[in-house]
Amino acid sequence: VEDERIRKMAKFVLSMLERDGRFKPYYVQYGHAYEHERNDIVPGEAMLALAMVADYFDELEWVEPYPKFLGYYQPWFRELAAKQSPTGRWPRDTYDNDTRLELVQFGPWSVMAAAKVYQLTGDEEAAKFGLEVADWMIDNYQWSTERSAWPEFVGGYYKMPIELPAMQTFCYSEGTAAAYAIAKRFDTARADKYEQSTLEAIRFLEVMQYDSMDSYFLARPQQVDGGIKYAMNENKIRIDYVGHGLSTLSQYLDALRMDVSDPTTPREAP
Repeated sequence: VEDERIRKMAKFVLSMLERDGRFKPYYVQYGHAYEHERNDIVPGEAMLALAMVADYFDELEWVEPYPKFLGYYQPWFRELAAKQSPTGRWPRDTYDNDTRLELVQFGPWSVMAAAKVYQLTGDEEAAKFGLEVADWMIDNYQWSTERSAWPEFVGGYYKMPIELPAMQTFCYSEGTAAAYAIAKRFDTARADKYEQSTLEAIRFLEVMQYDSMDSYFLARPQQVDGGIKYAMNENKIRIDYVGHGLSTLSQYLDALRMDVSDPTTPREAP
């Protein structure tokens, strides 16, 4: 029953793919307020969903649209990435905020989709694009050890001037963990960069995770134990914050254990 439901959902995702490779973000009737709205999270998520279905059923036809997807979104991504201000102060003024939002919303899931497509098909163009997007994320917005003004920020990602580093770090790090998996198969010389980035994000995850030390002020601290807060200065928890963190950890561990002689088969955990 669930397999049939998955197939129906995948068919719906395919129905949202336009001839030019663009995914329509909203399924609404003509004249709806969202008819012409954009949502740059959708394309990467949609392609990732199809790749996961292809992997689950061992049916590569679900990822046959990837070259069309790449044909639309690769030049789109590059055009936006080229709008970087040559004199803007990092990280706030590297891009105007609208451009930044379009790029960062597209980024992580498109890398995960590329990683899965490359794993399934060996499509080197997918691998190259996944690493290109991951490089952009790391180089433009991560507070790395080398450039973080404060040790507490290390591993986190910039979001906006009114917020301290926040949970969007673990959206990005889902993508960098996927890039690490790509690089271990495709370009081992670059793998250390993505591993280091992901490990620093995991370090920041520990800063953002509730444990006995930082839940002392709650009446029932056991209810938040293990949860991931929104930001360094915002205590709320949502299920997706936790989900992004777990996805980062699981992808990193899978890549770490990967037997590069047979990259689709993780080694046994030590």
